[in-house]
Formats: sequence, structure tokens, C-alpha cells
Amino acid sequence: MSHSVIFGLITFSIPLVMGTVLGMSAYAMSFAVAVLLASTFSSHTLVTFPVVTKLGLAKAPAVTTAIGGTIITNTLALLVLAIVAATAQGDLSGAFWFRLFLIMTVYVVAVLIIAPRLGRWFLRKPKSDENLEFVFVLAMVFITGYLAHVAGLEPIIGAFLVGLCLNALIPERSLLMTRIHFTGDAIFIPFFLLSVGMLVDVRLLFSDLFTWAVAIGMIVVALLSKLFAAAVAGKLLGYGRTESTLIYGLSVNQAAATLAAVLVGYNIGLFGDPVVTGTIMMIAVTCFAGPIITERSGQKLAEEEASRPHSLETLPQRILLPISRREDARHLLDLAMLLRQKGTNEPVYPLSITEEGTDVESGVAAGERLLADTVVRALTAGIPVTPLTNVDLNVGAGIVRSARENRVPLILAAWDGASTSRSRVFGRVLDEVLERTNRTFLVTRIASTISSARRMQLLLPPFADHEPGFDLAISLVRRIAAAASISLRVHAPHDMLKRCENLFAPDKDGSELETEAYSSWKSCVDGIGSRVEDGDWIVLVSARAGEVAWQPSLNRIPSAFASRFAEHNLSVVFPGDTGLGSGASGKQSGAGNGGPAGVAEASPFSRGRTLLGLKDRSIDRVVSRLVETVDWESRSTRRYLVELLNRYSRSEAVELTESVVLLHAHVAAVSETVVMLGALKEPLSLAGITAPVRVVIILLNPVDLPPEEHLRVLARIARAIRTPGFTELLQEAEKPEDVPGL
Repeated sequence: MSHSVIFGLITFSIPLVMGTVLGMSAYAMSFAVAVLLASTFSSHTLVTFPVVTKLGLAKAPAVTTAIGGTIITNTLALLVLAIVAATAQGDLSGAFWFRLFLIMTVYVVAVLIIAPRLGRWFLRKPKSDENLEFVFVLAMVFITGYLAHVAGLEPIIGAFLVGLCLNALIPERSLLMTRIHFTGDAIFIPFFLLSVGMLVDVRLLFSDLFTWAVAIGMIVVALLSKLFAAAVAGKLLGYGRTESTLIYGLSVNQAAATLAAVLVGYNIGLFGDPVVTGTIMMIAVTCFAGPIITERSGQKLAEEEASRPHSLETLPQRILLPISRREDARHLLDLAMLLRQKGTNEPVYPLSITEEGTDVESGVAAGERLLADTVVRALTAGIPVTPLTNVDLNVGAGIVRSARENRVPLILAAWDGASTSRSRVFGRVLDEVLERTNRTFLVTRIASTISSARRMQLLLPPFADHEPGFDLAISLVRRIAAAASISLRVHAPHDMLKRCENLFAPDKDGSELETEAYSSWKSCVDGIGSRVEDGDWIVLVSARAGEVAWQPSLNRIPSAFASRFAEHNLSVVFPGDTGLGSGASGKQSGAGNGGPAGVAEASPFSRGRTLLGLKDRSIDRVVSRLVETVDWESRSTRRYLVELLNRYSRSEAVELTESVVLLHAHVAAVSETVVMLGALKEPLSLAGITAPVRVVIILLNPVDLPPEEHLRVLARIARAIRTPGFTELLQEAEKPEDVPGL
């Protein structure tokens, strides 16, 4: 906002000074009339905003600065108009000032408070009709414009204010915004230019040289004053030459506010025909130059942005939308619109799966009817779409096969918030897709419309940044937040925020972002309720079973959050392999296991450091006995490690799977990786661990071991523990030799 204020004041004051000097020195105007003339140079209209929108720069910092500055300079210019008009009519009394500022303040505050709330109430209805939404927006524009006139302001101020209020509620890449852009580009702007052209008295150009002098002077001052203002603001705000030029292209256009000021001055006798004609010519020249400057600088800025290395480069182009219910189709398509890259020609793939059975034909026909509305909405929004109606043995397998056959790296799925059993994350179909594919998988429970969201709460579990597709997952979330014009709050461990500083840099893509470090994952999950507010969209970055960041609580959180935050949108992102692969889960491939395909992986455990049948009732004693399995250099070393691990067991124990915990640390006492394994006869309870503990694993790595090596060992331990029947065998066996793989 500070950038907008600075630019707004600069782009108002410089043209005001230059215009006043022009009016008094060249046209022999009085001070008041010269100031009114100068105010026409200070104001400007964002005629070229559709140009930057098409280039995908609507959220660029330079563009948002120009938009905010427009509000300020136009408001100040219209205030000058009201004051000068009152002066000319002899109405500059105390009552005038009271009426002006009181009514204006009440009107502006009322619009800024009521319009967003009314818009959020209307647009957040999940089943609201899109035609009614469009009518609602137009009604808000006309009503606020009329009320502005009643308040003594120009109607364009009212329309502009309500546009600012509703802009945050309407995603840029949505069908409603597409209709608004079409209406403006195809109807309002052409008719405005037509009405301006009809006001020109061409005869004055051939009969009065003074008209030419006025027109040329106004054109030169309008072009130069806005150029100086953009250059000065760009220098003060740290923008490059391309961004400053783009600001100039956006702010040089003189149109509605300029014409309003001149016509008011003409009607009260302050301006003559030469000024009106000169104003029309100035509008024509600036509206001709503005689009050219904006398009050239915008294209150059877009090329510069595209050439900069950032994680959004690898954002998937193709998106698969499995649809089984009509009410989910609209929300999935809205989400896909937010995720699509600007300029991509890749289609969206709405998918309907019919299971093999006796009545396949009617099932396929029903699927085609289900997809018809999605296809129409996508085409209306200008998005290429390829509908898929496939037949498969089951729905999950059909989704996986469709993603593989069409080389789609991103799958968006809707969820009703219910899990069919404690052993499942979402349900049979979605869990099967999750297990059988390595694609990026985004599951969303929609409780209210996407446009009603105010902020995203992003939760990142420990080690999530070591997942192969983590950068892409963060890019997806940031793209949604930026496209939906909502802020983003990231909850992550302190070390992750430090390691991924570039991913969480503010203003990277136009979205407002803040970070909050947590001390433990359990405290973050338990305490998120106190931080969630009305309109928050909760997003969890999770992990597939067997991956480094996975822990059992990640399987329980989605259903727990779905019931706990029933009124909030909830999304769960599973990072995927950045390549398309074969379609199978990465953990099934040899590369994912850390070795060549087809070669069995060595067990991370050894018989000499494994204790079975432990009868100890405290974690301290279990840790002490496991540490004793290693021949340490001294008793002090062993004592130090026991104390360290016991301290970790109370605050940093990791639940690998139900009843299995891991204690891991980097210590100077070891020169190579040391893994110890203990199985208990009777379970014991541990702070922060939900299930009774039956297996304890200790991992010690050298302090200089690279992080990727540490994570590779963690992954091997996790895969070994999740081998079917392994933990049960540990508890039943009497000696390590009875356990295969040790």
C-alpha cells in the first residue's frame, strides 16, 4: 500500500504543478481555473489494464502500484474539481467543507465496509447461479455509482471503489471474471470512446489557431508530466526501467475523470470550446499512446519474468479432474482455472469413470451428461478442454490409467470430508489413486466457494521439504493464493523456513505471505484451531506412506480437520515426482529405494544391535540398554548419549508407524551410521505419541553426514518397518536370528 500512496501523490502533484504553470503562463488563466485545468492532467484512467491482464501481469508489483495510485490521484483530482466549482459559484462556505468531507467520508467508508461483506455473502454460496453473480456485480456498480452522485462525487469513483472491493472476491481466472472483462472490453470501453469522439467540434481545428495551441500544450504536458511522475516514482520505489515504463503506460491514459472535470468546468463557464476540444484531442492521443507503451513494456516485463529461474517454471500444464458428482464439477474447474499457467494451450481433462458391469452403456451416457456442463463452462472461459469417459474395473484404477495415458502430472480430486474406515485417509477410491500413482495429487473438500476465501493456512510437516516434488507443491499453493488474491500464512519448522527461504519469499508472485515457525508438529496441529478465522482455507502438505516425511498422524489429520473445521475449505497436497514416470508410486521403483531396479535393498538393522523381548517399563531404561549394544570409547560418551536420547524421547520422538517410534540425532561420537532396534514385550506410553510404543529405533549419524545421506537412511528404516508383518515378527521372535532380514 505504501508504494501506491507514494506513486499516487507523485502522479497527482507533478502534473498539477506543470498544468497550473501552463494555464497561467500560456493561456492567461486565473489561479483557480489553471488548477482545475491541471487536475485534468493529474487524473488518469486504467484504459490499458486489459492489456496487462492478457499478459498475465495483473498481480505484478508495478501494476498493483499503478492501480492503487490511480485511486489516490483520481480522488484528489475530483476533490479539486469540487472545490474549484464551489469557488466559481461562490459557495465556498464552512457548510460546503463540512458537507463535502462528511458526506464523502461516510460514503467511502460505507462502500468499503458494506460492499465486501455483501459480496462475500452473495458470492460464497456454493450453489449460486453464475448468471445471478454477473447481474449482482453489475447491480453493485450501478448502485454505488448513483450513490456517489448523490454524495456529490462523480459516479466513476463509486464504480471504481466497488470494483476494488469485489476484485478480492472474484478469482482472476474464473468464468465470472471472464464475463466482466468481456463486458468491459466489448461494450463499455468502445461506447465510452464513441461518446468522446462525438463531443469533438472538428470545425474549431480549421478556424481557430488558439484551439491548436491549447490542444498541443495539453497533449505535451499530459505526456511529459506522467512520464516524469512514473520515472520519479520508479526511482524512489526501486523499480527497473521496464517496470517504470509499464507504470507510465498505465497512467498516461486520460479518459473518464479528465472528461468529467472539463465538462463541469465548461458548464459553469470556466472553460471555453478550445479547452473542451483540446481535452478530447488529448484523450485521443494519450489513449493511442498508452496501449502501445503498455503492450511493449508489458511484453518485455513478461519475458524478463519468464527468464528468471523460479519454481513456477515446472508447474504442470495438464490437469485431470475426476468427477463423480455434479456439485463437485464447478469447484474443481474453478480450482483448475487458478492453477493454469498464463499462455498455455494445454487442455483440462474432466474425467468420468464407469465401472465394468452389466449396464456399461447407460453408465457412459450418464458420465457424458455429467461432463457436459463442465465442458461448456470451460469453453466459455476460453479454456481448452478434453472430456474423458472411460470404462475400467474400478474407479481408482481408471483415474490412474487416464493420468498415465494422457501424461497428466497433476490430479485434482474432490472429497466429501468423510473417511470410510480408520485405516483409510480419504476413502477407497482416492486412497487407491494415492497409492498407485506418483503424480502430484491435490484433494479438496469444498465447504464454501473459492471466491469467499480470505487467507490460506498452509501446514508443512517435518521433513516435507525433502520430498521430491516439494518445490512444485509450494508453487501450486502460491499460485492458487496469488490467483485468488488471498494472503498465505505458512506454518513450518524453523529450520525448514531457513532452508527454503527462496520459496517463501514475500511478493514472489503477488500474494501476501507470512511465516510462523513451530517447535513441534503436534503442537502445530493441536494449536491451529486458535489461529483459524472465518474465511480461512486450510492446506496441508502431506506425504505418501513410506516416504521420508510420512508419519501416521498425516493419515488421520484430513478427516480430523474435515470435522473440526466443517465450515472451511480444506485441501491436502501430496507432492509428486516432477517427471511423469510410469504411473506407479515412486516408492515402488528402484530409484525411489535408493538402489538399482530389481536389486534387493540391504536391511538398515543388524543382529548385534537388536534387542527383542525387552521387559523394561520406561523409555529411559530402553534407551540405556540399546546404547549399551555398541562398544563406545568411554563411559562418559555412553552416558552423554543416553542423556541426549532420553531428552529427545520427551520432545522429538518421531512416530514412524503405529506403535513404532524413532529417535535420531547427529553426534560427534560416531564416524558412521549406527542403528539400534528394540522390541518390547509390553507397550509403554510416550509423550506426544498417540499409540502405545512397542518398537524403539535409535539412529545416530556423524555430524558431518550430508543431509541427503541422513534422509536416505531414514527412508530405508521407514520402508523396512512398513514391510507387512515385520513389527509383529519383532514382538513374537525370541532372538534376532528368528527375524528374516536382520
